[in-house]
Order: sequence, then structure tokens, then C-alpha cells
Amino acid sequence: MSVQYSSLLLSFLTAPSLLLGGSVGLLTILPSVALLLFLGGVALAIAWREKQVVWLLPPLLASLAAPLVLEFADGAMGWFGMLFALTIGLVGLVVWIGMVAGNATRRTPVVLAGLSLLAFPAYAGLFRVAVTWGGT
Repeated sequence: MSVQYSSLLLSFLTAPSLLLGGSVGLLTILPSVALLLFLGGVALAIAWREKQVVWLLPPLLASLAAPLVLEFADGAMGWFGMLFALTIGLVGLVVWIGMVAGNATRRTPVVLAGLSLLAFPAYAGLFRVAVTWGGT
């Protein structure tokens, strides 16, 4: 499972360079948009000195753990359980981001950086669906 996780993470991180190389698809556009949102949110947070962005670290860790949770849910409950875990996880991340943004003095950097965290679980979910239904 660690080899799968590292290859998934590397494919997510290298997808923006593939988009620049001309490979246009959902699996290259999603990480590229996430990278732009993350860089914009962090740049604005630094420029505006927004301290609430620190509270996005727990969702970052949850987002990075998403492929492991999806693998477990798929093995334990099948594809329906995996989609349920993905949906609950994404809703939980959106609620956490909304709570952090609600307490921020300037919400834009928190929302931008927070929305970028939703991309990796969605990317992992797309790969799990492709593996489940024989797409890869």
C-alpha cells in the first residue's frame, strides 16, 4: 500500500507539469487548479498576515490520509463504502474550512487554501473508482 500511496502522491504533484506539456484531462486539471488555489491562498495569507490559516493543518493531514482511508473503506465495505467515506470526508473538510474561514478576519486566503485541500481526496477517489471498475 505504501508504494501505491507514494505513486498517487507523486502523480498528483507532477500533474501540473503534465498539463503544461499538453496533456489535458480531469486528472491533470484538478491538481493544477488545486496548486493555483493553494499558492494564491498562502501568498494572500502571508501578505495579509492571516493567522487563521494555521488551523488548516488538521484538514491538510486528513486530506493526505484520504487514500489510506479510501483503501480501507473499499476493502471493508466495497465501492459503496468507499464512496460513502469519500463523501463524508469531503463534507467534513468543507465544514472545517467553513468554520476556520468564519473566524478569520479576511476569509479569502483561508477559503482559497482550504478549497485546494479538497482536490487530493477527490483525486484519490477518482483513482479508487477507476481501480474498482477496471479503468486502470
